[in-house]
Amino acid sequence: MVVPPHRLARTLVVALAGVALVAFAAIVVAADRRALPTAIQRLYAWPGGDKVGHVVLLAALAFVCDLALQGRIVRLGAWTLSLAGVLVAVGITLEEASQALFPGRTLSVADLACSYLGVYLGVRAARRLAGALAMRRSSVQAVLLLASATLAPTPADAQRPAPAGVVGRSATLAPMTDAPLLHAPTPRRPPAWPYVLGGAVLGGAAMAGGLALALRDGESLAHPIAYVPAVAGAAALGAGGGYLVYRLRF
Repeated sequence: MVVPPHRLARTLVVALAGVALVAFAAIVVAADRRALPTAIQRLYAWPGGDKVGHVVLLAALAFVCDLALQGRIVRLGAWTLSLAGVLVAVGITLEEASQALFPGRTLSVADLACSYLGVYLGVRAARRLAGALAMRRSSVQAVLLLASATLAPTPADAQRPAPAGVVGRSATLAPMTDAPLLHAPTPRRPPAWPYVLGGAVLGGAAMAGGLALALRDGESLAHPIAYVPAVAGAAALGAGGGYLVYRLRF
């Protein structure tokens, strides 16, 4: 079976978004365990390197998630916001807030602001790319429509009999006005909530497991409530990942 190019591209984008979510969760768990990869530690060693890391990481995550969700939006009163941007922003806010309750980590408003900037830039870049691709598709469709109109049979062609044994242009391109239009019923999609709930449970469980490993390695919590924002943030990202899987399948 030949997969249409647009379907293949969408599958790749959704898969890339899933990989980005997993990588982001892995970085958060590694930070809680004080075991960040060497490349990230070297970046953080530069003045302002951690701020650059926040912008780049969150921009990349918001970019692929917005493309995977096809630019879906949510309305909050008079505000129209990107669904991917909201999910990523909520997740990073809860993750950053949880750092205030870890003795080995600190809550940084500057880091959070850089994260928001990254989300904004990522969503804007995704919208720019999606708009450019849509304009290109519209141009191609306009060319095909013009070509179809140019090759359409004229009244003179319709009245002129075709030579024996030769199928004329009018015979091949004449519209089938007498044929009934058959519309196949559109299959109903299953509900998305099992995927969203499953992703939230997996994300929260993964974060709880990471925190448990951190405690086993000697990390201490200032208060048990520190689990709440960290697990909630991971659950929000997991819910977004579950919805991406749902959109990939249906």
